[in-house]
Amino acid sequence: MAANALRNRPPLGLVRDFVVESEGEHANTLDLKLNGSTPFVDAARVFALATGAEATGTAARPARASQGSGLATQHSPRPAALSYSLTLLFSFSLSEPER
Repeated sequence: MAANALRNRPPLGLVRDFVVESEGEHANTLDLKLNGSTPFVDAARVFALATGAEATGTAARPARASQGSGLATQHSPRPAALSYSLTLLFSFSLSEPER
């Protein structure tokens, strides 16, 4: 699972510009689901599995995984949870309403 998560590359070009969809209905757009939220989801799953956390939601997994693992004193899961929430907010607010 961790190796699969690392295959999802950041959508950055050679000069640090964003790589966007080149064809189709979503041409010239950035896929926030694939390139924005997927890294958070994958990391939360791997972290939860590695620490034995039983939380099922992406936002809850890092907090549960850090409890009792000794990592809570070194690294706070809050920035990751906030970043994930912000990515979802952008994704939902920028998406077109279904017709």
